[in-house]
Amino acid sequence: MAETKNFSEKLDECLGQHQQEKQRTQRQVEGTMKQLAEKRDAFNNEAFRILTAVVYPKMQELSRRFDNAKLADLDRQVGLHCRCNFSHAALFPATAQLDISMSPGENYDSYMVHYDLEILPILMAYKPHDEANFPIRKSSEALIDQWAEKKIFEFINTYLKLEVDTHYQSDNMMVDPVCGMSFPIQQAACSVKSGEKTFYFCSTVCREAFLKERS
Repeated sequence: MAETKNFSEKLDECLGQHQQEKQRTQRQVEGTMKQLAEKRDAFNNEAFRILTAVVYPKMQELSRRFDNAKLADLDRQVGLHCRCNFSHAALFPATAQLDISMSPGENYDSYMVHYDLEILPILMAYKPHDEANFPIRKSSEALIDQWAEKKIFEFINTYLKLEVDTHYQSDNMMVDPVCGMSFPIQQAACSVKSGEKTFYFCSTVCREAFLKERS
Protein backbone atom coordinates (compact mmCIF):
# COMPACT_ATOMS: atom_id res chain seq x y z
CA MET A 1 0.00 0.00 0.00
CA ALA A 2 2.85 2.34 0.89
CA GLU A 3 4.54 1.57 -2.42
CA THR A 4 1.29 2.30 -4.30
CA LYS A 5 0.91 5.60 -2.48
CA ASN A 6 4.50 6.51 -3.25
CA PHE A 7 3.89 5.79 -6.94
CA SER A 8 0.68 7.80 -6.85
CA GLU A 9 2.48 10.78 -5.37
CA LYS A 10 5.22 10.52 -7.96
CA LEU A 11 2.65 10.33 -10.73
CA ASP A 12 0.83 13.40 -9.44
CA GLU A 13 4.13 15.23 -9.10
CA CYS A 14 5.13 14.35 -12.67
CA LEU A 15 1.81 15.46 -14.13
CA GLY A 16 1.82 18.55 -11.94
CA GLN A 17 5.28 19.55 -13.16
CA HIS A 18 4.12 19.07 -16.73
CA GLN A 19 1.12 21.30 -16.12
CA GLN A 20 3.32 23.94 -14.50
CA GLU A 21 5.67 23.84 -17.49
CA LYS A 22 2.73 24.33 -19.84
CA GLN A 23 1.60 27.32 -17.80
CA ARG A 24 5.13 28.80 -17.83
CA THR A 25 5.32 28.34 -21.59
CA GLN A 26 1.92 29.96 -22.03
CA ARG A 27 2.98 32.92 -19.88
CA GLN A 28 6.10 33.31 -22.00
CA VAL A 29 4.02 33.21 -25.19
CA GLU A 30 1.62 35.79 -23.75
CA GLY A 31 4.53 38.02 -22.77
CA THR A 32 6.19 37.69 -26.17
CA MET A 33 2.94 38.39 -28.01
CA LYS A 34 2.29 41.42 -25.83
CA GLN A 35 5.74 42.80 -26.60
CA LEU A 36 5.26 42.18 -30.33
CA ALA A 37 1.83 43.83 -30.23
CA GLU A 38 3.31 46.87 -28.53
CA LYS A 39 6.16 47.02 -31.05
CA ARG A 40 3.68 46.56 -33.92
CA ASP A 41 1.48 49.41 -32.69
CA ALA A 42 4.50 51.66 -32.14
CA PHE A 43 5.80 50.80 -35.61
CA ASN A 44 2.46 51.43 -37.32
CA ASN A 45 2.04 54.76 -35.55
CA GLU A 46 5.50 55.97 -36.49
CA ALA A 47 5.39 54.62 -40.05
CA PHE A 48 2.03 56.31 -40.65
CA ARG A 49 3.44 59.55 -39.26
CA ILE A 50 6.43 59.34 -41.64
CA LEU A 51 4.19 58.62 -44.64
CA THR A 52 2.03 61.59 -43.68
CA ALA A 53 4.94 63.92 -43.03
CA VAL A 54 7.37 63.21 -45.87
CA VAL A 55 5.89 60.92 -48.55
CA TYR A 56 2.32 62.15 -48.94
CA PRO A 57 3.26 65.85 -49.48
CA LYS A 58 5.63 64.86 -52.30
CA MET A 59 2.97 62.68 -53.89
CA GLN A 60 0.56 65.61 -53.63
CA GLU A 61 2.98 67.84 -55.50
CA LEU A 62 3.40 65.14 -58.14
CA SER A 63 -0.35 64.67 -58.61
CA ARG A 64 -0.87 68.41 -59.09
CA ARG A 65 1.41 68.32 -62.15
CA PHE A 66 -0.77 65.84 -64.04
CA ASP A 67 -4.44 66.41 -64.88
CA ASN A 68 -5.02 62.67 -65.09
CA ALA A 69 -3.59 61.93 -61.62
CA LYS A 70 -5.62 61.07 -58.53
CA LEU A 71 -3.93 60.69 -55.16
CA ALA A 72 -5.66 58.35 -52.72
CA ASP A 73 -6.18 59.52 -49.15
CA LEU A 74 -4.00 57.86 -46.55
CA ASP A 75 -6.05 55.25 -44.73
CA ARG A 76 -4.60 53.13 -41.95
CA GLN A 77 -7.43 50.63 -42.41
CA VAL A 78 -6.01 49.58 -45.78
CA GLY A 79 -2.37 49.58 -44.73
CA LEU A 80 0.67 51.82 -44.87
CA HIS A 81 0.32 52.81 -48.53
CA CYS A 82 0.58 56.09 -50.41
CA ARG A 83 -0.92 55.55 -53.88
CA CYS A 84 -1.35 57.76 -56.90
CA ASN A 85 -3.31 56.57 -59.93
CA PHE A 86 -2.90 57.96 -63.44
CA SER A 87 -5.76 57.44 -65.86
CA HIS A 88 -5.46 56.93 -69.61
CA ALA A 89 -4.88 60.24 -71.41
CA ALA A 90 -4.00 61.46 -74.90
CA LEU A 91 -0.44 62.31 -73.89
CA PHE A 92 -0.11 59.20 -71.74
CA PRO A 93 -2.08 56.36 -73.39
CA ALA A 94 -1.85 53.92 -70.49
CA THR A 95 -3.00 53.58 -66.90
CA ALA A 96 -0.42 53.72 -64.13
CA GLN A 97 -0.30 53.28 -60.38
CA LEU A 98 2.56 54.49 -58.21
CA ASP A 99 2.62 53.10 -54.68
CA ILE A 100 5.11 53.91 -51.92
CA SER A 101 4.46 51.81 -48.85
CA MET A 102 6.04 50.77 -45.57
CA SER A 103 6.19 47.49 -43.70
CA PRO A 104 8.13 46.25 -40.67
CA GLY A 105 11.45 44.48 -40.83
CA GLU A 106 12.07 41.37 -38.76
CA ASN A 107 10.65 41.74 -35.24
CA TYR A 108 9.59 45.32 -36.04
CA ASP A 109 13.21 46.45 -35.71
CA SER A 110 13.46 48.34 -39.01
CA TYR A 111 11.44 50.14 -41.69
CA MET A 112 11.01 48.43 -45.04
CA VAL A 113 10.04 51.03 -47.64
CA HIS A 114 8.65 49.77 -50.95
CA TYR A 115 8.30 51.34 -54.41
CA ASP A 116 5.80 49.68 -56.74
CA LEU A 117 4.88 50.84 -60.22
CA GLU A 118 2.35 49.29 -62.57
CA ILE A 119 1.80 50.56 -66.12
CA LEU A 120 -0.85 48.92 -68.29
CA PRO A 121 -0.61 47.86 -71.02
CA ILE A 122 3.05 46.86 -70.70
CA LEU A 123 4.67 47.95 -73.96
CA MET A 124 8.11 48.97 -72.69
CA ALA A 125 10.61 47.84 -70.09
CA TYR A 126 10.59 49.59 -66.73
CA LYS A 127 11.47 48.85 -63.10
CA PRO A 128 8.27 47.78 -61.32
CA HIS A 129 9.62 47.33 -57.79
CA ASP A 130 12.33 48.45 -55.42
CA GLU A 131 12.73 48.51 -51.66
CA ALA A 132 15.09 49.71 -48.98
CA ASN A 133 15.62 48.95 -45.30
CA PHE A 134 16.13 51.66 -42.68
CA PRO A 135 16.85 51.21 -38.96
CA ILE A 136 14.27 52.53 -36.53
CA ARG A 137 15.90 55.72 -35.32
CA LYS A 138 15.23 59.43 -35.62
CA SER A 139 17.70 60.03 -38.46
CA SER A 140 15.91 57.49 -40.68
CA GLU A 141 13.05 59.88 -41.43
CA ALA A 142 15.35 62.10 -43.49
CA LEU A 143 16.80 59.05 -45.26
CA ILE A 144 13.32 57.76 -46.11
CA ASP A 145 12.43 61.23 -47.38
CA GLN A 146 15.46 61.21 -49.70
CA TRP A 147 14.77 57.68 -50.91
CA ALA A 148 11.11 58.43 -51.65
CA GLU A 149 12.07 61.58 -53.56
CA LYS A 150 14.56 59.62 -55.64
CA LYS A 151 11.95 57.00 -56.49
CA ILE A 152 9.33 59.61 -57.42
CA PHE A 153 11.76 61.17 -59.90
CA GLU A 154 12.49 57.69 -61.20
CA PHE A 155 8.76 57.27 -61.78
CA ILE A 156 8.54 60.64 -63.56
CA ASN A 157 11.38 59.72 -65.92
CA THR A 158 9.63 56.44 -66.70
CA TYR A 159 6.16 57.91 -67.08
CA LEU A 160 7.28 60.72 -69.41
CA LYS A 161 8.61 58.12 -71.82
CA LEU A 162 5.00 57.30 -72.68
CA GLU A 163 4.84 60.61 -74.54
CA VAL A 164 7.45 59.52 -77.07
CA ASP A 165 7.41 55.73 -77.02
CA THR A 166 6.32 54.58 -80.48
CA HIS A 167 4.50 51.54 -79.08
CA TYR A 168 2.29 53.66 -76.85
CA GLN A 169 1.96 56.42 -79.43
CA SER A 170 1.22 54.16 -82.39
CA ASP A 171 -2.20 55.76 -82.91
CA ASN A 172 -0.76 59.27 -82.67
CA MET A 173 2.21 59.04 -85.06
CA MET A 174 2.55 61.66 -87.78
CA VAL A 175 4.93 61.89 -90.75
CA ASP A 176 6.56 65.17 -91.70
CA PRO A 177 5.68 65.64 -95.42
CA VAL A 178 9.03 67.32 -96.09
CA CYS A 179 11.69 65.23 -94.33
CA GLY A 180 9.68 62.05 -93.77
CA MET A 181 10.39 61.93 -90.04
CA SER A 182 7.85 60.10 -87.88
CA PHE A 183 6.91 61.56 -84.50
CA PRO A 184 3.99 61.63 -82.03
CA ILE A 185 1.53 64.40 -82.83
CA GLN A 186 2.18 65.91 -79.41
CA GLN A 187 5.77 66.55 -80.48
CA ALA A 188 4.89 68.42 -83.64
CA ALA A 189 6.72 71.74 -83.74
CA CYS A 190 4.02 73.29 -85.92
CA SER A 191 1.27 72.51 -88.40
CA VAL A 192 -0.36 73.85 -91.53
CA LYS A 193 -3.99 73.35 -92.46
CA SER A 194 -4.68 72.95 -96.16
CA GLY A 195 -8.31 72.49 -97.02
CA GLU A 196 -9.65 69.71 -94.80
CA LYS A 197 -6.22 68.24 -94.14
CA THR A 198 -3.69 69.26 -91.51
CA PHE A 199 0.04 68.70 -92.04
CA TYR A 200 2.35 68.35 -89.06
CA PHE A 201 6.04 69.21 -89.06
CA CYS A 202 9.01 68.25 -86.91
CA SER A 203 10.45 71.77 -87.22
CA THR A 204 9.70 75.25 -88.49
CA VAL A 205 12.37 74.65 -91.16
CA CYS A 206 10.29 71.87 -92.69
CA ARG A 207 7.13 73.96 -92.48
CA GLU A 208 8.80 76.85 -94.33
CA ALA A 209 10.06 74.47 -96.99
CA PHE A 210 6.56 73.05 -97.36
CA LEU A 211 4.99 76.51 -97.72
CA LYS A 212 7.68 77.58 -100.17
CA GLU A 213 6.97 74.60 -102.43
CA ARG A 214 3.26 75.48 -102.42
CA SER A 215 3.67 79.19 -103.06
